[in-house]
Amino acid sequence: MSRGLRMALDATFAVLWISGCAWLVLEFFFRTTGEFGTVPHPWQPGLLVAHGIAALLVLFIVGWLVGTHVEARWRIGMKRASGVVLLALTGLLAVSGFAAFYVTADALRASTATIHEVLGVLALLPVLIHWFGARRARR
Repeated sequence: MSRGLRMALDATFAVLWISGCAWLVLEFFFRTTGEFGTVPHPWQPGLLVAHGIAALLVLFIVGWLVGTHVEARWRIGMKRASGVVLLALTGLLAVSGFAAFYVTADALRASTATIHEVLGVLALLPVLIHWFGARRARR
């Protein structure tokens, strides 16, 4: 993978993860009570927009990676397990994020949002495992 593509991937994943985690922290710890009930933090809409834009960029970059990086590494058997986990996780996060935003049934929307939040926070672990494992394999 080229250095530029690697930097774009790392930066985009960082923005995606940080914006999602920041949104969660504001959602759970910084809600206020307004005239008509609980009110979200004023930064939440902007964070959600940044998260959505980063998500689209990540899906684009992952598509690019599947055609180049993944295919090349698959042939030589390098980091298959962690790569498959990352691709599956990306797919689950994309579907659950879409569902949490667009599903109208309250119970289904709440459950997909919870799944998305849990998977999103935990996503850093397999990313780091894959990244550090690949660095070790290159040495």
